[in-house]
Amino acid sequence: RRMLELIARHTGEALSARQICGAFSGEGYAVSPQAILDYLGFCRGSGLLMPVPILDMQKNVELASIYCWYFGDQGLRNAFVPGENPAGIDRALANLVCLRLVGDGWKVRIGRGFSGRNLREDVGFVCDKPGKRIYLQVVGGSVPPGERQRRRRALLAVRDAWPKFVAGAVSDEADGIRPIFI
Repeated sequence: RRMLELIARHTGEALSARQICGAFSGEGYAVSPQAILDYLGFCRGSGLLMPVPILDMQKNVELASIYCWYFGDQGLRNAFVPGENPAGIDRALANLVCLRLVGDGWKVRIGRGFSGRNLREDVGFVCDKPGKRIYLQVVGGSVPPGERQRRRRALLAVRDAWPKFVAGAVSDEADGIRPIFI
């Protein structure tokens, strides 16, 4: 239960088994990384959790052994985070978007790239189907204006012709990023 609460609070963030063990040790629990991996495997197999791999967009290679975790059912996620704050609601929104993309048949990954001076630029979702790709950022209501602009820059840093979308935020489309209203 504690692990699922941790994942629910950090939905969509990259979490490794070592990071989860570190969080447990900070609370006074001793758990091995293998035990975490076994339990995550069980949760994945039962459909409770969905691992979303991280894509190095420069090399077009998925990073090994670290995933962003989403719940396979939003109602179950809500059971592990009673009384969410605005940032938690934004994570819930991203979880819903991920569920919809997977349900529509997209292969979903989190995009990680680097632009000028080794600044890391993350793209919320890189979604592939045979012969198609889209990039999607989810921008919830609690995201400050500076962070909104950073997320737009991350999309614009992707230098290909596949469509780019921002979900949950108003966009003027002048830069080619299309809005999706939620």
